[in-house]
Order: sequence, then structure tokens, then C-alpha cells
Amino acid sequence: MKKIIFIGYKSEAIEYCINNNIQPIVLVDPWDDPEYIPSIKGNELRIFVNDSSNDFFNLTALIYEGIEKVDAVISLYEYTQFNAAFLSEYYHCPSVKIKTAINFRDKRIQKKLASEVYRTAKTYSLYDVFQNSSITYPLVIKPSSGTGSQLTKVVQDEESLIKEYYCIKEKSERYNDVMIEEFISGEEYYVDGWISKGEVRQFTVSKYANPLRYIYNGKITQGITLPILSYQSIYSKVKDMLIKILPKLGLTDGVFHLEFFKEDESDDLVFSECACRLGGVSPEVCFRENFNLNLYEVLIRIAMGETVISNLPIGAIKYTGMTYLPIPSNKITFLPTINDFHNICGEFVIDVKYDWQIGQPIPNLERSTAEKLGIVTVSGNNIEDVMRKLSFARKKFLQIF
Repeated sequence: MKKIIFIGYKSEAIEYCINNNIQPIVLVDPWDDPEYIPSIKGNELRIFVNDSSNDFFNLTALIYEGIEKVDAVISLYEYTQFNAAFLSEYYHCPSVKIKTAINFRDKRIQKKLASEVYRTAKTYSLYDVFQNSSITYPLVIKPSSGTGSQLTKVVQDEESLIKEYYCIKEKSERYNDVMIEEFISGEEYYVDGWISKGEVRQFTVSKYANPLRYIYNGKITQGITLPILSYQSIYSKVKDMLIKILPKLGLTDGVFHLEFFKEDESDDLVFSECACRLGGVSPEVCFRENFNLNLYEVLIRIAMGETVISNLPIGAIKYTGMTYLPIPSNKITFLPTINDFHNICGEFVIDVKYDWQIGQPIPNLERSTAEKLGIVTVSGNNIEDVMRKLSFARKKFLQIF
């Protein structure tokens, strides 16, 4: 029986393994809220560690459990990508290498490499900003190794820049450094897909309703996936971006979630950042709807060194949209199912997925896109239709409570 180490828990990945005679060995820590994740099923081995971003903790726990050989190591979350690469090399697995993991985790290194092959948002040090009068506000400040837009802020002047700089520095035990970058004026897009043997196989292009840097202003996270037949030009530009940037960062096999801006003035695409994991915007639902493809299966099989073949279209074939669910003002007493959404909204709701369980602290949607109650996905006929349905689904969800 094949074995896979997962850092972090996601039921879709674990269930795929159990149903396909693969033993999932799952490392969970307090961040996973282990008391709220499903009970152990089938052949799953669950190992509790104090901090799964600590290589020593992970490896000693695995050695203690007698884990001598595995077929793959997969991190299901951003913070532990490097740790998965470290364990992959220890166990001699065909997964993401340490150097590649660094290229994806540290956005300073990532942008430096990407800028050699594609238009990328310029980055600065604090010294650069103070000494170079040609650098003008607004600017964007963020941790260089953050995730989920956490502590990513738009600053309008020197005073707010210094304030946010030291706010990030105070959390230096978690973040590698502070990064300041130019403000790109335009719409923000995201791309989810997979690459095998150095060839980009399939991807979808989606547009955020509002750039993620504005979640701190109360803008809810939502996006619309665009069909390739109606948006051939942008799909062509995105493919050019992918075939230049992904190999430069060292990713030849795996899944990815990439973000970019389309500049207002020029319509040029500007690379923002990329992760070598599934995005947090339910891309697996979008792939199921457009390609009838299990993206977790793709992730797992590629991680084990298997060849995945798909003759399906390279881009999305229909309009879909996803929205984070808003936080009700009243107490949440139950979580509506997909059937509940069908009854109160209609059949256009194609999926509902919760990241939160009753009893947990209420997530703060303005702190990070990693914090969410849940995501609803809908289908529609065009952008306006999808946006209307997303708004309707949020409204009906709030009315329940």
C-alpha cells in the first residue's frame, strides 16, 4: 500500500486516499483545530505535533511512529510548503524540492526571479523608499512570507508606511521579512491549474470582484471564473505568463494558484505572486464543473510521480463564481447544506463548503482571506448574472439567521 504524508487536514484529500488504497499519514497541530476535524476513518494515521511548521517536531514524530518510507509528502497549506519539501528530500520522494519551495514561500525571491522573465510589481526596501524620491505613494506593504493577504496594506504616506512596517516586524517570529512594492492600479485576477512534465495542462482564469488588498475595508472576497471562448485574448496572455514564470520558479509538476493585475492604463498583465498549492477559493469545485476532474487526485498523483493525462479543454468552458459567506449578526445555530441553498436560492448554487464549525471562534473576514466561514459557488450566464446570484446567495444566507 502506498503512503502519503499530509501536513494539515483537508477531507477531500484524505477521502481520496482512503478510497484509492493509499494510506494518508496526517500531521496536525493546534492551528488545525483538531477537535473540530472529522474523526479518523479507514486506514488514516493521524499524528499530533506541537507545530507542523517545525521540521524537528515533524520528523521526530514520524520516526517515533515508525514511518520509514512514504511515496509523497504534501502540504495542504501555505505556511508548511517548505516543511513538506524538507520531508520529501528526507524520504527521497518525487515532490517539490527545497529550492522550489523557497522560491514560492519567500515572495522577495519569487518576484526577483519572476521579474527576469515577466513584468512584475517592483519591490523596495524601507531604505529605498526614504532615499529615492522617484518612488511615490500609494505603496503596498506585506510580509515576504505571508499568506491569505494577511497584514497586506495599502499605505498613502510615510507615517502609515512606518506604522505598518513595525506592525509586521512585531510578528517576525512568523514572517521572514517585510516587503514593500509598487501599487498597481487595475483589476486583480487569479489563475488555478496544474502542470506536468513542464507543460501547463489546464488552468482557469478568474477575476476578483475587488482586489484582495481591500478586504480590510470590508470588501468580501468573491470572484468569477471566465470561459476561454469568450476571453481568448486574456487566456493567451496568461498562458504566456505561466510558461515563463512557473519554470523560472522551478515548478515542472504540481498544482498552482497565481495572482496578477491587469493595468488600467495599458491593459498589460502584471505578475503579483504564485503558490504551489491549491488556492483557498475552492478551485476544485471549478475544475469539477468545467473539466469533470478531481483536482485533489491530480495533486496526489503528481506528488507520487505518476503521469496524469487529460484530453479536456485547457481553459474553463462556463461562467462560475464563488463568494465567501458573510458573518450573520445573530448566533449561527446550524450550517445550511447544499439542499438548503437549492431550496432558498435555486439550482444555480452548485457547491457550499465550510471552513468553520459551530463552537469555533467566529472568523475575521477583514484580517485574512485564510479566515472564512465558508464558500458558496454558483453558475451563471455572464459576469452580471453570476454577480447577481452571488449577492442573492449571501442575502438569503443572512436571512436564515
